[in-house]
Amino acid sequence: MKELKELWQRCFDDSDEFVDMYFRLCCSHRTAMYIRSGGAIVSSLQMPCYTMTFEGTGIPVAYIAGACTHPGFRGRGLMARLLVESLNRMVRENILLSVLIPAGSGLADYYAKAGFAYAFFRSPARQSVLPAEQGTSAVAVGEGVLHVEYTTVLEPAVANYFIEKTRCRPNYIQHTIADLEAVVADLRMSGGSVSVARSAGRIVGVLFAYPDGGVLKITEWLADDDSLRNRLIDSAARHYRQPEAVWFELPVRSVGEQAFGMARIINAKAILSLYAAAHPREQAAIHLTDEQLALNNGYYYISNGACTFIPEAAEGKDLELKGKHSNVAEGKHLELKGKHSNVAEGKHLELTTHELSVMIFDRIRPYMSLMLE
Repeated sequence: MKELKELWQRCFDDSDEFVDMYFRLCCSHRTAMYIRSGGAIVSSLQMPCYTMTFEGTGIPVAYIAGACTHPGFRGRGLMARLLVESLNRMVRENILLSVLIPAGSGLADYYAKAGFAYAFFRSPARQSVLPAEQGTSAVAVGEGVLHVEYTTVLEPAVANYFIEKTRCRPNYIQHTIADLEAVVADLRMSGGSVSVARSAGRIVGVLFAYPDGGVLKITEWLADDDSLRNRLIDSAARHYRQPEAVWFELPVRSVGEQAFGMARIINAKAILSLYAAAHPREQAAIHLTDEQLALNNGYYYISNGACTFIPEAAEGKDLELKGKHSNVAEGKHLELKGKHSNVAEGKHLELTTHELSVMIFDRIRPYMSLMLE
């Protein structure tokens, strides 16, 4: 791991403390992909696996992080090659989806060429806080009192509360206790903590946050209801003597909504089958072209809650199958159609993997947080 860590430090501005923590808690040779030249690692990325709820069903996803190339070896196509090798490894390991957070619009365009599309959105929010004494630990809530504690150690009860709450999100990258340990370690380094709200001894809310230049930056929060959420935010901001708190909400298609994460479909048949099952009234006939993963090339028929796939090599069977799915061409439900009016004309949607990702994820609006980006 020493070589991988040294390349990371050469390419990124992260502190030594953060890099040590990240490689200790989040990385392993199992999650690493890299290319050597002259015996030295010159291009690498990490691809730890997560479980994501996709329309309520848990699926395996790989998160691409720390993608970098030694400055002296850039411009030679090494990262493009490494990405393709990583995508093919995901196929072999039955990963259905790959996700990443690009560090700018230029990189987003670069990843789009490999089939990635913006899939994760979030809406910024802020709340002003009235001044109060530092360390306030009790806040009135209804007829009782909300007790708030601040900790830099992840309690099992707090982790379990977080995990149970996020399982209710239908399209979210889930975290394990090990993931949350790394998140809390990162908070410690930033001078932050986990705020834990209890009422009558029971956890009713948790908030991950750190102070930064007069603002409390909240990286995630969960509470039993919005009233408790607001009181928890207020209490944490006062604790850190910050006049304002900022955070991100789940996407609501607002004017200020921000795109921040990308996704790439690895197994189109599996993803479209899950999508069809969750949206039984959706109908579409798709001809998909995937320049990186040939196994996805072919024809997909979504109808009556199911997806049928004919590989590209078997396209001669297309007309026979269409006879069994004649309602697909009637254009009864065109949520997947977008600008491709040929569905209503009885033709296939001609889509790339990037375009398919845009269509699917604009419909389901997934979310991710606490990815240590």
